Amino acid sequence: MAAPILNARAQTTEWRDISALVPNRISGSLYLMREGGTVWLDFSALVCADPTSGTWHTWSAFLADGFRPARDYAWGNLTPQLTSETAGPVRAARLGALTVYKVVGTNRMTGLVSFPTLNSWPTALPGVPA
Repeated sequence: MAAPILNARAQTTEWRDISALVPNRISGSLYLMREGGTVWLDFSALVCADPTSGTWHTWSAFLADGFRPARDYAWGNLTPQLTSETAGPVRAARLGALTVYKVVGTNRMTGLVSFPTLNSWPTALPGVPA
């Protein structure tokens, strides 16, 4: 008898609200979900204090184990609809850092980014259920 095939989509963390974990957050939200081998980040009009770098936000060790990319870096773009929103790109690092580029002042970060992960399934979930 062949081993049963599991549906990878059946394994999900559901959406987690990790907004409270974002340093220097002024308003908006950031949500996280893992569905099988894919991690999703949903930036919902997220605004942070003006970055000290001048044009990007970097949050070191932000992504918890189980939510990190399969390669050294995974890249994605945001989807600005207004001139007051940033296009990114967003870079997730294998060691957990998350960086959003091309942030001018307090531009909003809006969009959905996904990337593959080879991490073990998380043993603890960050944030709160969304």
